[in-house]
Amino acid sequence: AAERKAAEERAAAESAAAKAAAEKAASERAAAAQRAAAEQQSSVVVERTAAERKAAAERAKQEMADNLKAQQAASSAKPVKKKELSKRELSKSANSSSKAKTAKPAPKGTTLVGAIVGDVTVAAIAAALATALLVPGVKDKALGGDVEGALEDAKTAVTSVDGLPGKAGYVGGVIAADAIAHLPVLGALIPGPAEFLGTAAAVLLASRYYVTKDGAPEDDLAAFGATLPGEFPPAVDSILSPVQGVAGRVGEIDLDILQDDIKQAPTRLQKWVGGLDDAAGVVAPPAAALGATVLAGQVANLPVLALVLPRALELVGIAYLVAAVNKYGSDPDAEIKDDLAAAAKRGGDAVKKLAGK
Repeated sequence: AAERKAAEERAAAESAAAKAAAEKAASERAAAAQRAAAEQQSSVVVERTAAERKAAAERAKQEMADNLKAQQAASSAKPVKKKELSKRELSKSANSSSKAKTAKPAPKGTTLVGAIVGDVTVAAIAAALATALLVPGVKDKALGGDVEGALEDAKTAVTSVDGLPGKAGYVGGVIAADAIAHLPVLGALIPGPAEFLGTAAAVLLASRYYVTKDGAPEDDLAAFGATLPGEFPPAVDSILSPVQGVAGRVGEIDLDILQDDIKQAPTRLQKWVGGLDDAAGVVAPPAAALGATVLAGQVANLPVLALVLPRALELVGIAYLVAAVNKYGSDPDAEIKDDLAAAAKRGGDAVKKLAGK
């Protein structure tokens, strides 16, 4: 009985071991089948991806070929229009370049006509101011709002001026001289110095009226008007004689002596300043007046003031140049250096008075 029981137990154990081995073999076969299926699927995916890339490349190549054929067909279909277009472009560029070459450059500076218009405008404004200063009734009525009365008084005052045609002719001559100064060659030499001269005269007159108070504008205007000619047209000799006199003076200048004086001027100026007892008190005031003239010229050229003041100052400078020709051409004893020294003294005196000295 014991042997039978042991044999049964061995048979049961062997059966269990065989069953376990069969299950293990089955699981291993299932895993191998899964790995084979996965490998087959991945190879199919790889093959499909390669095929898709190849197809996309072929489609792109075909599209490029189609586009190239379309461009060639379009270019071969309209060659004449292309040539005509290129010809038109060439002719257009040639015309524009020829126009650019033949176009006249815009004139720089003030032209002759512009100078005349500007001078007439400034002269009209100056005449109105002079009338208001010389005829008190004009100023009073204008300030009181009686414009018609002011104009009537101004008209009466102008028509009652002795020698009006000659005085008007003198003003016209100054305007003509300033206009001529703006001709191409003279325009680079005269207008700038004339404006500076007019600025210096304006500064000296302002110092005379408001600093030293040696005179009044109406008195100076009346005195200046009395010196103007009364006849029009004036005698030819009255015009030519001063010009000939100035030309004679210029012709008498020895250029060698003038060059020598210019070379020695710094040394002489240094010696002159060194010989002064109070060099600062003598030199500084006129130098300050000269600086005020330069500053006034810059102020006159500010945006709004530049509409009138530069032209007015230039016209004043031309008037002084005309007066200088009359003076130095008619009076052989008149010297420019004496007048310059007197002007420097007046400017220096005004600076001293402003400084309280």
